[in-house]
Amino acid sequence: MQILMTGSTGLIGSALREHWPEHTIHAIHHRSSNAQRRWNSPLQLEQLPPLDMVVHLAGAGIADKRWSTKRKQTIIDSRVSTTEQLVAEILRLEHKPAVVLCASAIGYYGDRGNELLEENSTADVGFSGKLCTQWEACTQPLVEAGIRVVNLRFGIVLSPDGGALAKMLPAFKFGGGGKMGDGRQWMSWISITDVLRAIDFLVAQPQIEGPVNMTAPEPVPNQVFSKELARVLHRPCFLNMPTMAIKLLFGQMGEELLLGSARVNSTVLQTQGYQFTHPQLGNALAELLGVTAKK
Repeated sequence: MQILMTGSTGLIGSALREHWPEHTIHAIHHRSSNAQRRWNSPLQLEQLPPLDMVVHLAGAGIADKRWSTKRKQTIIDSRVSTTEQLVAEILRLEHKPAVVLCASAIGYYGDRGNELLEENSTADVGFSGKLCTQWEACTQPLVEAGIRVVNLRFGIVLSPDGGALAKMLPAFKFGGGGKMGDGRQWMSWISITDVLRAIDFLVAQPQIEGPVNMTAPEPVPNQVFSKELARVLHRPCFLNMPTMAIKLLFGQMGEELLLGSARVNSTVLQTQGYQFTHPQLGNALAELLGVTAKK
């Protein structure tokens, strides 16, 4: 297949490029400044071979920095503005791709306590919720043009090569890991292995369109996640970061991403017959980290 990919150097994009050696991947790279990330314009997609699929993963790291007003605008521009540009240029193509996979996130749902969230649950009104709502809305012109669009609402993607798990590993390996806040907030996760396999599954299922929760079947509270990670690493788990410290250090970003609770169910994947490689957290962590977990 001829695939156009944005965000090809990120955690998921890099893994997909290795996962798809048989396909031809055309990568779009942004150019950066201190203020923003943007693409050269126009993208000149018409100069590429006819595209079978577009995988749009580009976006500034949402958890990389404290959310100042300037940082929020960078995050918005790197998702909303780039998606609008990409959509406009796809629509100008004479030969349009059959499917567009566009990244989104479970931040769409916001902090919802113990509520079980599915793809048809309402959006939150916080920064993350509004961002994801705008992001997904950008793809509506493609739908109206008859192109199949799948909005990939990613949960916490577990990989030792990047993302949240890679950031947590140093502290946990040295026995300094523990829960965040009271530890009762739900964490909806998915292994990088299942991300790749689920994307293959979605590409092969033409009846699936719209939002798809990219999360494993068994979300866990933060305190359970912390204990499981420590158990797999054969380390203690008794330290914790108090709620007040998280708010002081990280501000709104910490409140929404670290303390927010999203108990998300991957309803579409499960009802359509996808079989998870890692439905349970302990096995996922042990295999990803290449260790034998202590019983």
